[in-house]
Amino acid sequence: MAEVSINNKIWGIKGAIGRREYILNTTYLGAFGTLLSLPFSLWLFINYFNDLQKFATMTYTQTVIAAPWLVKVLLLIDYLIIIPVAFSLDVRRLNDIFGKDSYFLSYLISTGLVVILFWALLTNNYLLLYSLVIIEFITLWVIKGKETGKLPKDEVKRFNWGAFWGTWIWGLINKSYKTLWAIPAFILFPIFPYVQIICGIKGNEWAYEKAKNKELPVFHKGQKHQAIFWNIFSGVLVVILPLLTVIITAMGIIGYAAANPEKIEQAVQEYATMIEEKIDENFDKYEIGNDLNKFYIDPETWTGMDFDDRFTIYNQAVNFAYTQKRSANNDIRIDNERNITKIYSSYNNELLAEFNPDEVDETDVKTVIESSKKAFHVNENTKLPKSCKQNFIGGLKITQNMLYLLGNYLR
Repeated sequence: MAEVSINNKIWGIKGAIGRREYILNTTYLGAFGTLLSLPFSLWLFINYFNDLQKFATMTYTQTVIAAPWLVKVLLLIDYLIIIPVAFSLDVRRLNDIFGKDSYFLSYLISTGLVVILFWALLTNNYLLLYSLVIIEFITLWVIKGKETGKLPKDEVKRFNWGAFWGTWIWGLINKSYKTLWAIPAFILFPIFPYVQIICGIKGNEWAYEKAKNKELPVFHKGQKHQAIFWNIFSGVLVVILPLLTVIITAMGIIGYAAANPEKIEQAVQEYATMIEEKIDENFDKYEIGNDLNKFYIDPETWTGMDFDDRFTIYNQAVNFAYTQKRSANNDIRIDNERNITKIYSSYNNELLAEFNPDEVDETDVKTVIESSKKAFHVNENTKLPKSCKQNFIGGLKITQNMLYLLGNYLR
């Protein structure tokens, strides 16, 4: 069996790679992939909240297909680079774990892992996706390799928490100017956590290169003091400040509401008026009751809508009934109003749509949205009023038949 050589490059099939370098290269790869997928994430973020019901029920594949062509091209480039590089890293990490150049087994496992992970992503099978990520973490990130385990321990290559939290500020203090990449990464915020990990892994090496005193005990002592400061500072910054911001914001809203009750009431009234205008626009009439909310719509308008439009105006009716009753009873729940709200034809009082709460699956938010649409039942055989032309032709036929009968009678 051929001897396994150490290969710490980001790309390469031959050799073995240790845990530290594997994590470092995976982080580089993650930062690059996140950069290329940022346009897709931004596009999805903007459109998701504009049409929550649509995007919440779409698979990842359907979402990508719906994206603009430039976004698709960037994602394609992303996958064409990420997949083979991730495959090569997995092969070398497995070679290190096996302790030999067992390429067939490493290829087989790495191929299966990449294919299954990619398939789970495309099909929104997040349970499988997260399970495999955990397995990969335990196997490839935690298990010590046989080949790299033979190497002497490098005391400089320790994780630096000061560099992790302080990034570019820590870098300026330690004359490690490579950390300045953290500034643009912070602006492109999803990339920033990757830069933090890279700084944490490489921080000691960068600082040691610039250190005046190369004695390791002295060097580690200085970095430890910096790490304590940054851990405390970041704890305040990450935990306490956001908590204080939430508290101050909440107190400000409560204080404003207490000091300006008329403005709050005005905003509520404006919202109620807006809903009422929508209801008057879509429905001919309505009847709000304790046990049943009836909304009547022109059947020709109804049949001209697709399912999503019907579901949207149905929810408008539910919200309107809820706001009408809420003003008199604070215990009213919107779920209850959805269960008793029905849409009827203003032509012949025919039932057009209703909601069956027993068909709603409340496992999580996504299943609630998907099952809510399935629980919304629509009458697809709506009877339409005859047009004037049809009535005129029908009248002529009736008149013709009457004249024919009268003629026969006179004979």
